[in-house]
Amino acid sequence: MKRWFNICRSTEASEIAEMAMVLPVMFFVFLGIFWAGRMYNIYATINQAARQGARVAAQSTCGSCGDAAGTNGQVDTAVTNVLQADFLNPTRITGPTTAPTPNNCSATLTATCTSTTHNISVCRNALLTPTSASPAVCGVLVQFTYQLDLPQITMPFGGGTQGILPQPQIAGRAQMAVEQ
Repeated sequence: MKRWFNICRSTEASEIAEMAMVLPVMFFVFLGIFWAGRMYNIYATINQAARQGARVAAQSTCGSCGDAAGTNGQVDTAVTNVLQADFLNPTRITGPTTAPTPNNCSATLTATCTSTTHNISVCRNALLTPTSASPAVCGVLVQFTYQLDLPQITMPFGGGTQGILPQPQIAGRAQMAVEQ
C-alpha cells in the first residue's frame, strides 16, 4: 500500500503532461498573432495600391508622352504592381461592393466612372469635397475590393464539409485632387 501511495505522490512526469496541455493552446495563440499581423499587412498593401492607382489617374497629360498619362491601363498596372510586390494575386480583385456615384465637379465637368481589366473602378472629374464646401475640389476616385484567400479549416456538417472561416473582402479606396 505504501508503494502505491508513493507512486501517486510522485510528480516526476507532471511537467510533460502540463506541457502537452499548454503547447497546443500556445501554438494557436501564436498562429492567431501571425495571421492578425498578415491581415494588417494585406490591408495596408491594398490601401497603398489604391493610392498608387489614384496618383497615376490624377497625373496630367503629357504632350510629348505619345499617350495620355493616367489611362485605365496605367492605373491597372500601378495597382497590380503594388499587389504583386507583396505577393498578392491581382486576379482576386473584384469590383467595389457598391457602385461609385460621385457628384459632378461642375456643370461643365461630368463625373465618369470606368472599370479597368482587373475590375478597378476609376472615377474622373469627381467632386471630392462636400457639395456645400467652397472651393470645390475635383479629382479622381479609385476603388476596388480584394477577396482574401484564407486557409480553410473544414468540419463535417450534415452530408459534407463546409469551411468554418469566412472569406473576407478588403476594400481599397483612394482619392486624389487634380489641378484645374
